[in-house]
Amino acid sequence: MICVVAMSSARAASPVPEPPVDLGLTSFLDGEAGPGGLFEVIGNGYVASQFTNASGRPVAGTNRQWIGSVIFHLAYVSNVPFAGGLLGVESLIQVSTLHQQVPGTPQAAEGGLGDVTLAPFIEWSKMPVWQRPLSIRLAIQATAPTGQYSPNDPINAGSNAWQVSPYLALTWRVSDRWEISGRSIYDWSGQSGRPPVSLGATSSQAGDQFAQNLSVSAAITDNWRIGVAGYGLWQLGDTRVDGHAVPGSRQQVIAAGPGLLWSDGHATVIANVFEEIEARNRPQGTSAVLRLLYPF
Repeated sequence: MICVVAMSSARAASPVPEPPVDLGLTSFLDGEAGPGGLFEVIGNGYVASQFTNASGRPVAGTNRQWIGSVIFHLAYVSNVPFAGGLLGVESLIQVSTLHQQVPGTPQAAEGGLGDVTLAPFIEWSKMPVWQRPLSIRLAIQATAPTGQYSPNDPINAGSNAWQVSPYLALTWRVSDRWEISGRSIYDWSGQSGRPPVSLGATSSQAGDQFAQNLSVSAAITDNWRIGVAGYGLWQLGDTRVDGHAVPGSRQQVIAAGPGLLWSDGHATVIANVFEEIEARNRPQGTSAVLRLLYPF
């Protein structure tokens, strides 16, 4: 069973960083799941040596960011039917270490527990589309602001705001060897009453954002798949400080890279590497993902 709701570590470039969403942490066979449980460990490393402004140009000076995180994910698909599918639930918690260096401020290093996410979902498995099986999962993620956060720190493991993030994941087996998978995410963030002290404000709110993961893979043996994957992030609404929109605050990024999947029919390992381009108002770097999935 492969069934993941995940989020990337926070990547802060603006005074009010966008909260984390799944950027490439789900890829091959994302939409497929079956009755039973799943325990997963996701390792994510991110390195950026360039920050970008609202026009996508590099920000002057030495700008570096390094993030390492481990995400623990637990999921369960029941045998309870609903709307033609099966009901399920999943949760995750992450532990992160974050390092950042920007001009005019001391080098920052933080770490700790991230926010907790819980998501009920419906799974529709192997529906025939042009005589090929299509699997779809519809979920609503709710993320509570339980993670490490301080308004005095330029980077944090937690976002200090509630998030609601519905998503749609799918996998279509277009042939006996090839599959196409994707995940579309809409993310809304609530207001924070403890914004960064550098703002001199009493409240802040990140803008709504949309994220898209997309991947294609082919089976090369009974145990191995090889493919390519990518992700995109687009901030749809302006960041707000004390209720006022901040012009030129919207973020975006696009990334793509190769990936491998190994499975013995029970346990699964997935590895991806992504190189980012077209960043706006955020770091632009390289992300590596390693996932270990064990159904029970």
